[in-house]
Amino acid sequence: MISQNENRIISSFLLWLDNKILTKGAAYENISGRFYPQTSQFSNYYVYNAPFAQFVYDSSISGATIGTGLYLNSVNITTGQSGFLGINTDRGQAIFSTNQNNYVLSGYFAIKDFNIMLTSDTEETILFKTKYQLRPKFPQMTTGVCTECRTYPMIYVREDGGTNEPFALGGADTAIYNIRCIILADSLYKLNAVQGIMRNTVRTLIPLFEASEMPFNSLGILKSGTYNYTGAAFNKINENNYVFIEKVKIPRRTQSYTVDNKLLNSDIFFNFIDFEISQVGDFRC
Repeated sequence: MISQNENRIISSFLLWLDNKILTKGAAYENISGRFYPQTSQFSNYYVYNAPFAQFVYDSSISGATIGTGLYLNSVNITTGQSGFLGINTDRGQAIFSTNQNNYVLSGYFAIKDFNIMLTSDTEETILFKTKYQLRPKFPQMTTGVCTECRTYPMIYVREDGGTNEPFALGGADTAIYNIRCIILADSLYKLNAVQGIMRNTVRTLIPLFEASEMPFNSLGILKSGTYNYTGAAFNKINENNYVFIEKVKIPRRTQSYTVDNKLLNSDIFFNFIDFEISQVGDFRC
């Protein structure tokens, strides 16, 4: 099935939100660390996980170390050398076509203060039925983060419905898209900071990208080895290819979300942020 406008908007929102938090909040930390063997989810590939995820991949983030290469027994290698295919920045994985278990793999990279993940889960599932572990502040682990583990701080992004409203004669509508962000923070300071960044995006533009323009391949590796969101977004805005943020709503914060609040980790500070996004056009079949 070919991608629809909803697909383009939600994927473009993820790229935009990631860039906005990293640029406005300098929400990253440059570190170094080792990669450890993991069971690969991909046939005929060898996967090695860092103790951290997610990595910053956007080269437009000033000061962030973008890890495009690795050290194999202290020898720097880049994509195409020694079977190295690239880094899955979303999962903090180095992916090889050959077995590197007898070598020490390490690298330099920037990790995000807030991971960002698309979800279709309800708030109850995210807050009360999912087990999280706090991402360590220093590389103390002797193994990589397991593929199934959920670490926080985290921002979940969920499509939350919408509607079409008449705009002009001739078939033009205003399409309204609702997106909810569910924030899990490890401190009230970080929660307030990221809320402020997101609230201040009201009445601004989100560049729209086609599915073919997404920066990652099927392995989660950057297609071209590098990616500059600011440059790509500038071109989209000039082409009038964007959506508009009409409203950003932050409900009153409460740590007693339901009667099951005892099931919530007391160290997690959470809140919801709702975006109302509009686009004018002829969307009818």
